[in-house]
Amino acid sequence: MKNPPESESAYLSPKVWGIYTLLLTVAVPWYWQFIPGVACQVWLGLPAWVFVAVVSSFGVSLFTAQLLWQTRWPDEESEGDAEL
Repeated sequence: MKNPPESESAYLSPKVWGIYTLLLTVAVPWYWQFIPGVACQVWLGLPAWVFVAVVSSFGVSLFTAQLLWQTRWPDEESEGDAEL
């Protein structure tokens, strides 16, 4: 079995998994029950926990897009598929 190039396996590194874990932990509003005073505050017209969840979800999306943008995609010609 051929080892993937470094750029293709970069998304499997522990650093990437750690960043995903951190972003998803912040995005899921499980911890707001421990800080009720802050959870009831309104930020930009939304409850604080909703605002943080939306911003964190956006961060996860941006991080994923950045990882995919850095990954080199195989060319259609290198796959050996001929057009019909």
